[in-house]
Amino acid sequence: MNVVKQLWNNNPYFHSLFVGFLLVGAVMLALIDQGADILFVNQYRSDFGDAFFRFATMLGEAYIYIPALIILLFVKYRHAAAVPLLGITVILASGISKQFFAHERPFLFFKMPDCSIKSIRLRVWLCTGD
Repeated sequence: MNVVKQLWNNNPYFHSLFVGFLLVGAVMLALIDQGADILFVNQYRSDFGDAFFRFATMLGEAYIYIPALIILLFVKYRHAAAVPLLGITVILASGISKQFFAHERPFLFFKMPDCSIKSIRLRVWLCTGD
């Protein structure tokens, strides 16, 4: 228990924000219909946003780790050794959370037969409701 108290005292702002985000997420899950959040964010879609998020998604790919590893080898060896550990940790955390939550992908949700939402902003018709 002393370790938890020490962690909280050393990082009060981080933990406060973390708890705040957890509470906001719990409220959103309780109050917002499934798919409504995607359609809300989709209203503000732009070409710049598409390009930015494609680039940001690529930062998690394996071929980004190799240049980071090479650069960090020249900076500090200990930091370079942490890069593969980070990659393994991300893979494990992602796989475990996907199995734990087992939530369908948004595209599959919008393809369900009872879905009557149409959206041109995604540049495709998600559901026809027929």
